[in-house]
Amino acid sequence: MCQIERMSKCGICGSRTENLSICKACGIHFCKKHGDSKKKLCDDCNEFRQDSIADKTPEDDIAGEEEPEEEEEFESESDGMDED
Repeated sequence: MCQIERMSKCGICGSRTENLSICKACGIHFCKKHGDSKKKLCDDCNEFRQDSIADKTPEDDIAGEEEPEEEEEFESESDGMDED
């Protein structure tokens, strides 16, 4: 078996190389041209993450910190007359 056949294949471009990283989001093997080996993200997941951050509104940052709804207190509607 020659050296090229033993090298791993990039899941994005299909090129064979010895140095592949594994994406922590999707698990695909990617070469240095198609991802960030420091962040451990392939280009697809990194782009998706950037789009998600760009679409985020300031209101999303405080999710879970909603103001509690005020409970309405109902007063009994009696006019002072007793019913038998």
